[in-house]
Amino acid sequence: MARVNLQRTIVVYLAWLGFIGTGLVLVLSDIAPVLSAYVRPENLYNFLLYSELFFVLALWPLFIPRILSEDREAPPVTAESGQALDAARGPADRAAGGGAPQSGAAPCQGQVHILMLQVVLLFVFVLPLAFICQNISNLGLWTFFKGQLQVAVLACFVAALFSLAADRKWRAAPAYYLGFFLSCAGLPFLYYLVLEFTGAPLGFLGIFSPFWAASRLDAEPTALIQCAIFGAAAVGLLLGPAFLKKTQSAAA
Repeated sequence: MARVNLQRTIVVYLAWLGFIGTGLVLVLSDIAPVLSAYVRPENLYNFLLYSELFFVLALWPLFIPRILSEDREAPPVTAESGQALDAARGPADRAAGGGAPQSGAAPCQGQVHILMLQVVLLFVFVLPLAFICQNISNLGLWTFFKGQLQVAVLACFVAALFSLAADRKWRAAPAYYLGFFLSCAGLPFLYYLVLEFTGAPLGFLGIFSPFWAASRLDAEPTALIQCAIFGAAAVGLLLGPAFLKKTQSAAA
């Protein structure tokens, strides 16, 4: 059973606030004039969304295995406890190979509710900065809500994906980061190449890029489309394994 490592969760909060705060300091000061030239008051909230999206999509998966630490040390099995447990088991268990209990590492069980709690806390901590950026950019509450909803849904999707991977002992990181690169960089680059050489607008490719959607909160419903897609995927990752297990048990 996974347990929360308090020190590691605190590191996540500090990294979250430090990453976003450092980015805002760089663009609002003269420390990085290159960034300051591109970030203006009217798109400061978009820059905040870019920072949040990069953290939850690229850095948040690196913290998830550390948050879901496991209790690997099982109590030693003595002769008395082994005999007592063997007596408590029925004949069917012993016939099925249920011999003496094995000592050693317990399997890592992904606790998705722990990760969802971290997502909620991350957004609670960043809300003051988000409201400040919204006021500077002079945006409405609906635009503010769409941006934060997009980041929250993607963070929940990543949490559900890596929690399921921890349960099934899958190596999801390589395939995930490949998909992250293709959706966030590969497809937008393909869009610009096609537009430059053929003049054909392939705007539908932007649906797959969260950063593209964050840059067009007012102009296009791309952010809401992504919320629906990744929200449904997160629900499927959360409820799908339990439903399949229940179906298999009923069939047996």
